Amino acid sequence: MKKIIYWALLLCAVVMSGCIKRSDIVFHKVEGVNFFGQTGMEMALKVENKAGVNVKLHSGVMILSLDGRPALEVSLKEQVVIPKRSETTIVLPLKMRLVNPIAALSLMGGGIGDKASRITVSGKATAKVGLAKKRYEVDDMPLGDLLAKFGVSNPGQIGI
Repeated sequence: MKKIIYWALLLCAVVMSGCIKRSDIVFHKVEGVNFFGQTGMEMALKVENKAGVNVKLHSGVMILSLDGRPALEVSLKEQVVIPKRSETTIVLPLKMRLVNPIAALSLMGGGIGDKASRITVSGKATAKVGLAKKRYEVDDMPLGDLLAKFGVSNPGQIGI
């Protein structure tokens, strides 16, 4: 009987370790974006993890499209950990790749500010929360809506 209770408690602990609410992870703002080389980029985000487990961002790919044409792909270069029960700044090491050079030149020419209403973002991310892996997807979200989730009302605020 003790073994059954032990295994039941162990199973509950395993199941509960991956159960956190989306509200437990809060993205406060983009603190900065640094570009280096032709394809390198780092983005500093102020985040808060209210959960009792570390959150590990394993992979992520985001595609920026201008007028429905994919232009630029941004991907996570290495795993990033958001420590449990903390409010901290994490740095995302990112790599950029041109999907469509003509659309990318149009996107980057003159800055993003005046084109923000025509840019959409699609992407996927995988995070490990406790023992469970979670997948998040975004399909054709307007860039302004995505930036607003990170507390950015004007793309010029973060240097793009």
